[in-house]
Amino acid sequence: MIEVSYVGVHNTRQVAPNMLNLNQVNPAYLSLGYALLTSPATAASLAKAGAALPYTGFKGTVAQALRPYPQYSTLTSVAAKVGKSTYNAAEVVFKKRLSFGLTLNANYTYSKILGYESATLEGNQGTDNAVQNAYDPQADYSILPEDVRHALVLDYSYQLPFGAGKPFLSARGFSNALAGGWTVSAIQRYQSGFPLSILMSSNELPIFNRYQRPNQVSGVSPSSHVSNSSFNPAVDKKFNPVAFSSPGDLSFGDAPVAQSGLRNFPVLNEDVQLTKRTMLPAHIRWSFYAQAFNVFNRHRFAGFGTKFGASSFGVPTATSSSRALQFGTRFQF
Repeated sequence: MIEVSYVGVHNTRQVAPNMLNLNQVNPAYLSLGYALLTSPATAASLAKAGAALPYTGFKGTVAQALRPYPQYSTLTSVAAKVGKSTYNAAEVVFKKRLSFGLTLNANYTYSKILGYESATLEGNQGTDNAVQNAYDPQADYSILPEDVRHALVLDYSYQLPFGAGKPFLSARGFSNALAGGWTVSAIQRYQSGFPLSILMSSNELPIFNRYQRPNQVSGVSPSSHVSNSSFNPAVDKKFNPVAFSSPGDLSFGDAPVAQSGLRNFPVLNEDVQLTKRTMLPAHIRWSFYAQAFNVFNRHRFAGFGTKFGASSFGVPTATSSSRALQFGTRFQF
């Protein structure tokens, strides 16, 4: 059986924890300059900003006084319905039912998911709002960190052709007990890596926004195009440093939050199981299995530094799990 389908999902008013930054200074005040915004708020300094002390006894910087709610620091919402996303996918499913001892399922998905990255996703975006500029959230609408462009999954089982009822060694007795009842099964997964978000190593904007992105140099590929198999973490970097630049003083960066060309290395994984089932006297069923996870011991570099300007930019900090073997047995009465 072959099945081809399309899946489309459009979400609005999604609960987006911490996406709102209710107390960010309006970026229009960046024209005042860094020195004035970070200076102590006095009647004279605020007059230059066209403002006055927000209340008697206020203590803080000019930027703090220009916040919508100057008596507070950062204010976010844990349940604001401001998120949105779209998911589009083409799916192909192939199924071969049991014949000649083989059962096979193959699933391929080509998909794309766009939306606002939530500060709670993957636990790596801090606790503040999830956009660079609260006054222009649409600029942060991009590919989401969980986007998987290509995904192929194969799962199958094959009953080896030995033992009673099989083409070979079908005679009952010792040969059947030894050679019969063996099944090989496996799950193979091959998929694109997850997108990575590039940020500045520090936020130089004195308006209490959550982060600052770099600029992306037009016409220069952001990827170093080094494959996982040839990647040397001592000398190679995942990203091309010359593809990014500092946004300059008091400016927002124009690099996308995430992009398809900047991803972790692809996932290539095979899990295999060998199972033996035998009927013992007194109607006891005995089974033995041996499992190998990541049977080819593939490794992927991961945990890349994504802060532009830091020494760790493009450098991995972790690898995927190594091969693991597991054995077990079971008796059924």
